[in-house]
Amino acid sequence: ERPHWVAVPVEGIIRRGNPVRAFLDEIHDKNLLVLGVGRHASALFGAEIPGHLVRRAPCSVLLVPCLE
Repeated sequence: ERPHWVAVPVEGIIRRGNPVRAFLDEIHDKNLLVLGVGRHASALFGAEIPGHLVRRAPCSVLLVPCLE
């Protein structure tokens, strides 16, 4: 039996421009943003894209550490 989360639709989008604005434009009606972050993002969290998104996103944000 497959886990229930396998059937969750996932959407990929490529945008140009300011990454924070591009994310915010896309997630205005979403429930969750899952974002992979590198090991160095935590050191500069406030100045990096994940930090801006965590503070400004209208939905929950899940930061997943990438294996580097």
